[in-house]
Amino acid sequence: MLQLEDGDDMELSAHAKSVFNCRFHSINTKYHTLTLFLHPMCHKLAVTQAVSSCPFEFMVKVALEIALQWKWSKAKANTLVMDLKAYNLCHTPFAGGQADGLA
Repeated sequence: MLQLEDGDDMELSAHAKSVFNCRFHSINTKYHTLTLFLHPMCHKLAVTQAVSSCPFEFMVKVALEIALQWKWSKAKANTLVMDLKAYNLCHTPFAGGQADGLA
């Protein structure tokens, strides 16, 4: 988080943060949320700590909607779900990095 320095206007900073958050939430679609989840450094932020976070099951649902739209086979869709579960738990081959985007 951006730290205020001496002489900074606290009211302006609070207003800017509020406007930014409002604008972000107004453009944040389920696909943006899934993308944030899939980013290796932010996936926990997408499911646990952000104001508009979503449960892991939501991420699976959105990913499966995309797989259906792309006409993936049931086997591929099942593999996708298994990979998403492993990714969410930071298991191999998705181990490493920070599991928490705020850390």
